[in-house]
Amino acid sequence: MSAFSVVMLMMVILAASIRETEASINPRPELRVRQMMTMEEPASALFSFCVVLVSVWGLWNYVARHKELRAMIRRERLTRTGESLSSSAGGGGSGSMMTEDYPYHWLWYVSYACYIMAFGWSFLFHWHETLLRRNMDYFCAVIAFSVQVIAAFVRVFEIKNRSLQILIAIPVILRDVFFVHRQLFVKWSYSFAVDVATQFIIIETALFVPWSLWAFFVRKLDHAKFVIATHALLGFFVLFELYDFIPLFGVCLLLLIS
Repeated sequence: MSAFSVVMLMMVILAASIRETEASINPRPELRVRQMMTMEEPASALFSFCVVLVSVWGLWNYVARHKELRAMIRRERLTRTGESLSSSAGGGGSGSMMTEDYPYHWLWYVSYACYIMAFGWSFLFHWHETLLRRNMDYFCAVIAFSVQVIAAFVRVFEIKNRSLQILIAIPVILRDVFFVHRQLFVKWSYSFAVDVATQFIIIETALFVPWSLWAFFVRKLDHAKFVIATHALLGFFVLFELYDFIPLFGVCLLLLIS
């Protein structure tokens, strides 16, 4: 969960430099950004690349920990099965339940996959803009945020029934489909993409923040502090996405020399 929080932290930092895309085509010359090593938007490209690296590292570690957990559960089940057989032969019962596997692994696998996909396309788009890269960058970003909405509902309310999980995912997926259709076949709009992403961010924040506060102070879950800190920074840095500002030294966020 801490690796997931690190990814979200880097994601909101990246949000502060996304305005470079609009600034690069903005007629206001003071909002234009410098190029460095043929990169049209070096700050955003660098942050996107870092998020991809963190996501790959987080996914690798999560897979390793999941394998260890499954091996531990198999060993415990074998041990309890042996104890149960011994107790039955002696006329007694085991009296204890087998350890159940954590039911939400698939949420974090999908989250990591979406981050890698979204910020991989973001890196390509901010390196050099093409129509394909722009579309994939925006679509994958919105999809990644929408996955977090699904994850928030499933995790916060501890929904383990697969049918209910699908029911929750249906309206979110339909929202994604409408977004893609409108952008491609009705009218492309940067502001509409920001609006949709912001809607998803507000929903998942409204669910995850109260849950993480309860988990940290009541359930004493140490990893919840990363979720709290991440969403606090998200609320601050998202303001940079909503307002234009003049890039520092010609390059937003990073003092790079062209």
